[in-house]
Amino acid sequence: MNDMQVKASGSQPLTDSALLQDLMGAYGEFNQSSVQRLLGLYRDDVLFIDPVTQIKGKEALREYFLEMAAGLNQCHFDFESVISQSHLPDNFDTSLFWTMRFSHPKLASGELISVKGCSHLRHTSQQITFHRDYYDLGEMLYEQVPVVGGLVRYIKNRLEP
Repeated sequence: MNDMQVKASGSQPLTDSALLQDLMGAYGEFNQSSVQRLLGLYRDDVLFIDPVTQIKGKEALREYFLEMAAGLNQCHFDFESVISQSHLPDNFDTSLFWTMRFSHPKLASGELISVKGCSHLRHTSQQITFHRDYYDLGEMLYEQVPVVGGLVRYIKNRLEP
């Protein structure tokens, strides 16, 4: 991930992508040890939203990240594409497209699970003020649970053209 170029568009070019490189590096191996590094990238009043929850503030985000990381055998993100745009000096909207690979002892018999998703960030060159993740919660969680997973997969397959 270290050699990914951050593409920028808009009236202000993204000249300093150190924040994004640090973010992708910290999520590269998501665990309890990486949480503190991640939190240093977020503003104190950050708004974080994902399909599970909505969180306001860095302290609440710390608790959520630590709780998520506690049950994982492993988790890492592979970033495929990054697009960043700015219309004001030092204010960016960035989209990161990724695949999360994780293992949890209670899901899929502890096997590695892959989920594609994307993140929308609003940030300055120094801190993230808004972070929203988009991914299929059914693919991540419900499809991995015995009985329920089979039912969810069956329904999804029936809906496909």
